[in-house]
Formats: sequence, structure tokens, C-alpha cells
Amino acid sequence: MEKNEILTSKVANIVKGYASEVYNGSTVDFDRTISMEIENGEQIIGYQYLHGTSDDVGGFGISGNIQRMNMVIQLLILLTSGMMK
Repeated sequence: MEKNEILTSKVANIVKGYASEVYNGSTVDFDRTISMEIENGEQIIGYQYLHGTSDDVGGFGISGNIQRMNMVIQLLILLTSGMMK
């Protein structure tokens, strides 16, 4: 999934919002479930055939923490997905 530009961009925008809340010497934990869709590709790439999450079975989860120490920002992110539609 890391190679999918749409998914990567959407996740990056969400994480950047949390990162802006992190001050030097602090950590922010986050856990968010959203609906997520990518292009409906016809290539032989499994996640393109199954191109959208279903809220009925858990949606798309983004959780982790962001820590800032001086000029270094450390990210730990876990992505999960319910069944696709």
C-alpha cells in the first residue's frame, strides 16, 4: 500500500494535522477510523481490486504516536483496514 500515491497522500495529510499539535519534548497519541477509497485499478495488484473500506466492518484505521525532541520528529504509525467493498 505504501506505493499507492492516493493512499499515501491521504494518510500523510491526516498525520500532518496531528504532527502540528506536537510541541518540543512532547508526544501525541492518535487513533482514528475513517472511510478510505483509492482508484479502482485493473492491474494485478490486490488492493486495487478491493478499492474501498467498509464502515460496517471497521473502516480504515490510522493510529500511532508522534514525538518531537528538538528538531527531530519521530513517527510510529499503524494502518489497519476492515473488509473492502
